[in-house]
Amino acid sequence: MDQFYIHVRLFKATTEQTKKFEELMLNFHYQKTTKDTDGDCRLIPEGYILKSTMDCDNIVKQTSTIANSAGVEANIFVCKFEQSACLLPSAALVGNDFVYRDLTPKPFKLDS
Repeated sequence: MDQFYIHVRLFKATTEQTKKFEELMLNFHYQKTTKDTDGDCRLIPEGYILKSTMDCDNIVKQTSTIANSAGVEANIFVCKFEQSACLLPSAALVGNDFVYRDLTPKPFKLDS
């Protein structure tokens, strides 16, 4: 199973359509975070990761179908995850580091 990076730019989507699209993407096992040696990293907005046996063309078709189900049009870019930092149009602007540390506070347990 390969890991792919999917970048999706929605057009003229309402907040409700965007939320529905994001929910559908998560239902199809697209992820917004990845793990590295330092912990969880959240992808840039519009970025997803998918582990799949499909090829890039079929992932584009599936993602397009998900967008259509949410009632939106989308530009979709797909590549193998290892190539994404080199192939993303904005990679040079962010120093080829397209993930950032997830600073969301982790839940903690209170001792009773």
